[in-house]
Order: sequence, then C-alpha cells, then structure tokens
Amino acid sequence: MENKLYELADKLGVARVFSDAGLSKKTYNVSDDIIKFFCTQLGFDAKDEKKIEQSIKKFDDAQFKNVLDNIVIVKNSNPKFFANLTSVDNLSLQIEQNGKKENLEFDYEITEEKTIGRYTYKKICFTIKQLPDIGYYNLELKQAKKTYKSIMAVAPEKCYTNEDIESAKLWGYSLQLYALRSKRNWGVGDFTDLKNFAKMCKKTGADVIGLNPLNVLFHDFPENASPYSSISRLFLNPIYIDVEKVPFYKPEDKDEKAIWYAKEKENIDYTTIYNANSKALGNIFARVLDNKNSAYAKEFERFKKADTGELHRLAVFQAVYNERCKLCGKTSKKWEDGVSSALGSGIEKFANEHQYDVDFFKFLQFEADRQLKLVENKIKERNLVIGLYRDLPVGVSKDSAEVWGDKYLYLQKSGAGAPPDNYFPMGQKWGLGAFNPFELKERCYKPFIRILRANMRYAGAIRIDHVMGLSRLYIIPDDGKEGTYIRYNEKDMMNILALESHLNKCVVVGECIGNVADGFQQMLTDRNIYSLGVLWAERKDASGTMKAP
Repeated sequence: MENKLYELADKLGVARVFSDAGLSKKTYNVSDDIIKFFCTQLGFDAKDEKKIEQSIKKFDDAQFKNVLDNIVIVKNSNPKFFANLTSVDNLSLQIEQNGKKENLEFDYEITEEKTIGRYTYKKICFTIKQLPDIGYYNLELKQAKKTYKSIMAVAPEKCYTNEDIESAKLWGYSLQLYALRSKRNWGVGDFTDLKNFAKMCKKTGADVIGLNPLNVLFHDFPENASPYSSISRLFLNPIYIDVEKVPFYKPEDKDEKAIWYAKEKENIDYTTIYNANSKALGNIFARVLDNKNSAYAKEFERFKKADTGELHRLAVFQAVYNERCKLCGKTSKKWEDGVSSALGSGIEKFANEHQYDVDFFKFLQFEADRQLKLVENKIKERNLVIGLYRDLPVGVSKDSAEVWGDKYLYLQKSGAGAPPDNYFPMGQKWGLGAFNPFELKERCYKPFIRILRANMRYAGAIRIDHVMGLSRLYIIPDDGKEGTYIRYNEKDMMNILALESHLNKCVVVGECIGNVADGFQQMLTDRNIYSLGVLWAERKDASGTMKAP
C-alpha cells in the first residue's frame, strides 16, 4: 500500500519529503497518516489500499475524460493548451469578449491516447498561431456537431512595470497606518492622515507609501488586530474611516472623553477607538437612511447594487457574529446550525430579520472605499510614481467571512503555517485558511482573481505576503503540530498574477523569506516580480555574515 499511497500523494501534490530552512538544514519524512489526511482533504479517499487504488484511477481517468479544463491559460512563449476528444474531425476554435467573436487559427497534435470503458480518448495539444491581446475570453471548441466551452486567459510573459519605475531609483516610507499619529485623528491613523501623508511624500521626493494590510478585521473583537488574520481580504477595515469627513456627521457624534483617553495611552487602544468610531458611524448611518433622496444615500444604494455577492456575505457574517456576541453564547444548537455557513438553512431568514444591521456593515465598506479612493485621487494629483504599495496576506482567518461564506473552497480541519527555520526553530502554526488547489482551478481561479483585484485597487504596487504560497504552502492539521507541503499550480497562479498586474497597472513584489525552494527567486526575477527581503533575515550563516545585496 505504501507505494500506492506515495503514488497518489505525488499526483495530488502532497509532499512526502521536505527540507526546512534552518541553519542546520533538516529533511523530514512525512508520516503516512498526514499524507492520507491531506489526500482525503483534497477529495481523494486514502483510507485503505482499495480506496487508494480507486482514487488513483479517479485522478488518472479525469486527465482524459474531461474535454477541457474550466480555464486554459496561454501566453506568447507557450500558446498551447490541451483537450481530450474521441475524434478530431471538423475541429474549430472561437473566442468571444464583450460580444465580439473571433475564430482562432491553430495547429494540433495527438500526444497520447487512453481507452476507458467503450471509448478511446485522445489527448490533443492545440497550438494557437496568433494570440489575441491579454485578457479573459470565452472559449468554444467545436468538434463536428459538439461544442465545448471554457475560459481562456491570455497572460503576459511578465508582471507589470513601466519606464518610470525601471529608470528611476525610487524610495518611500514603510507605514503602519494604525500607528500614524496626528492631532486631528481619533487615536488611529485614518484615510485623511494617509491623504495628508501623500502631500508630505511629494515634498520630500518619496514615491512609495508601503502599507500593512488594510483588510477588515473582527467587528466585535477589535483587539484581534493582526492585519494578517482578517475576516476578508476583499474589504477594508472601518477603523481607518475619518468619521468627521463622513456626510451627515455631527460634532456630538464624537466621544471626546473616550478618544482623549485612548490618545493618552502609549499603545493603541483598539477597542476604545473602534467602538467610538462604530457608535458615531451608527448615528450617521441612521441619518443617511432618513435622507434617502440625498446624493450620498443614492451613491450608497448604487454601491450595494454593484455587489456580486461577496459584500452581502461579509455583512451577513458580521451581523451573525454580532448577534452571537449579544446573546453571549445563549443560542440554541438549531440556531447555530442554521447560521454555521453562508449555505445554512437559517441564513435567509436571519438576513431578512436583521436587514438594518446587514446594511450598516455594507455602509461601513461603502464609506471606507469612498475615502480610500480620495487618497488615490490625491496621489495621482501629486504624481507619485508608485503611490500606495499595498500588502496582500498569505491567508485569511479560519473564523472568517471568506471561509464561512465558501467552506468548500478551503482545506478543512487544517491551516497554513511554516516549517522550522533560522528564526522559528519550532516552526509556525498560523492557523490561516488555505485554498484547496483543485477547487480553486475548478472555479477558474476566480476567488484568487477577486482577491488580487480588491488589493490592487487604488495601488501602484502590491506585496504578496509569503509569495512561495503561490507554488506551495505548508499546511498543518488542526489537531497536530507537524504538517507537509501542498503544491499549487505554480504556472497558472503566476500567469494569473501577471495578467492581473497588467490589467490593474500594478507592480508586484514578493515577500521571499523562510523556506524558499531552489530556483524560486530566479523565477520571480524572470517574471518581473520584485523580491522583498528583511535585513535581519539576510545572514549567510550562523556567524552573521551577510549575503551580497
């Protein structure tokens, strides 16, 4: 069974052996129990020898029985994709974008054949002679009277840059927005402070404002303040809203005593500040609803209508969490089961009964987005070459709107972390939700694309936290200390990243610290992904000798 289990693991991208990044580099053999656990989490039963053989057959057959992947990704240096057909008679390819259709000229060759049941499937490699412009297209493959559909992504060779970036020695500030102090703010740096900071950058010659993640955190537990463990990487933290700049604000909304108390402290009092902000924004929201014909209220309605579902899921999640906290755990099992996920039987009823709260959480996102856009406008006005350099976390809190809203997208009963290295000799158990790589591709990488777009919005550059996670992630079962690496489709992920960087005109930087596979940094260079290091992590050996810059 051992060899069969290892064969299945290799096919699925579950590492059986890996090395850490410690000064005394160690190699680890992954236990069969962990391998079985992750094979099962990926959707392939590995309970016993019979199940393992069935899973191998399921995997192998799928490589031929699926005519087209849900998404095919091509680029000029490799304009090829594969399809599986039982016949090659009368083949044609057509793409469509924004209602405009175009036939593609191609060559093809049969690279492999396999008989499954009554049919012989041919693996066909299509080579497109002339690729269209970069972007996403609806693809139709026709074979005689049959039509098969997919999405075709045409990716650039490298991530975005331009002459201003390449020809200049740019510098800027690394800024934790929550720590930015000003006389006018309420104890935490806000978007008005960020806008004013952009003015200062222009005066000093800086072109970059590097930020920690701005993503939304727990409404009911403000002290859970790590920006790397958000409840959604798609939306913003309302603590950064400048309340006094919100239409319909009144001076009596400001809790002067609480804010004075918070600002007197050496450390940030997240709870006092967030609650003062939230209470004031609640007063403002009530006035917005009382003035439904105002331009501001109509803009809010348009913001809600533009939602494709993610905003509503976040707002309902926050309302559920808020209600659970109000009830202090005095909820029935039926109630909990009904709201345990976005697909829960009680969600629609709950959302209807708590419409006011749901809309309030949507309002927070509307105003945060409006104010961040004003920051971007000021940056453009000041002609900063990069402007905002935003930060995309490697994962999301497991107790988050993302996981609650779409649990099948994420690996269950486990979370992302890191094996031992020079600075964490026991390894790290981050407990962050991680994508199931098979489910992610099945969905045409749309969840990944949405997260990229949300964080590239208003930014001239983006830092990908733990960029190695686009190739492999170290995942640890919830009830254990040891894990293993799960492989992602590196080429697809990098191609999508390059495509989105061009579509959003956003430079990409990869945080490349820890257990970095051989050749990975060169691949970043080849892809025009700038590599970020930290000085204290640039030691060559135990004596402290530094690597060459």
